[in-house]
Amino acid sequence: MRVFWAFIAILILAGVGALALSGTQAVRAKQQVNEAQAQAQTARDRARADAENAKIAAERAKAEAKPEAKPEVKPEVKPEVKASEPVTPPVASTKAPVAPPIASTTVPPTGATKTPPVAGTQAAGGGAGGAHQPLKPVAPPRPEPREEPAADPNATMPDGIPAKLGEYDVRPVRIEKKDDGSVVLDGRFTLRGTGTKEDPYRVPWELLVSAKDTFEPAAGLKRIPGRVAMLHEKFVRLDGYVAFPLMMQKPTELLSMLNQWDGCCIGVPPSPYDAVEVKLAKMVTGDARFAVTGSVVGKFKVDPYVVKNPRGDWLVGMYTMSVGDFTPEDIGDKAGS
Repeated sequence: MRVFWAFIAILILAGVGALALSGTQAVRAKQQVNEAQAQAQTARDRARADAENAKIAAERAKAEAKPEAKPEVKPEVKPEVKASEPVTPPVASTKAPVAPPIASTTVPPTGATKTPPVAGTQAAGGGAGGAHQPLKPVAPPRPEPREEPAADPNATMPDGIPAKLGEYDVRPVRIEKKDDGSVVLDGRFTLRGTGTKEDPYRVPWELLVSAKDTFEPAAGLKRIPGRVAMLHEKFVRLDGYVAFPLMMQKPTELLSMLNQWDGCCIGVPPSPYDAVEVKLAKMVTGDARFAVTGSVVGKFKVDPYVVKNPRGDWLVGMYTMSVGDFTPEDIGDKAGS
């Protein structure tokens, strides 16, 4: 009996040991499973990170391999300048340019006339070290050629009227005398006076401007009207606007004009037909120097100053006066003392 219970105890102990051993193995197996799962998760995370890094590296390599797009630069197109073709603006005015009075109203000789260079022009290869080359001067606008008006059948060449002035012929004039002593020239202009120093001709500006009817060299007209030529070397009186040479305190010259002009910016620049260069007998002083209008009396001269070139003859000046006597009328807006 005692042996029986000992055998039973041994069996119980063996069962308990087996159970304990199986539990330990189960725990160990569970730990191994957990460790394997953790390693698998780590491997998956690492593989995912490697895939992301590889994608980023591929995009970066692609961006670096692609050439940078540069903006298209269009070549600068410079306008072609043809110096041989003059620029011809609309033919609305036949007035030739007149240089403003600077220190003297005397027209310079032909050889002294210079054409200023065109500003801002350079030769190819210029720059800081390149030589500046002005473009060839462009001829001023040339009027369309005109035909000379038909001569008046009743026109004549009275005594005292020159047949030529310089190289230019003079056209006949029709003179009608009136009872009051005045004369009507070509049925258009009334002239009073006798042309002497004591009784000068009182010349209307319209008479002087009418010279362009038959005398405009640029348009092919080269005959001076007799009604203008008859004033040559006679004493005349002109009433109109005046301009003195700039920067002169006691001028001895002035420009007598049909229209107002300050010599720079205000008014209408004169043409050869509506301005007379006056050389005064004595200098202008005091408030008279600020005059805007006035009258001048002096010895008149029809003296065309024509600049000739292959493209045509250009009239620069037409009338002058010497031994002039100036009488101011309008001193201006409180310009005097």
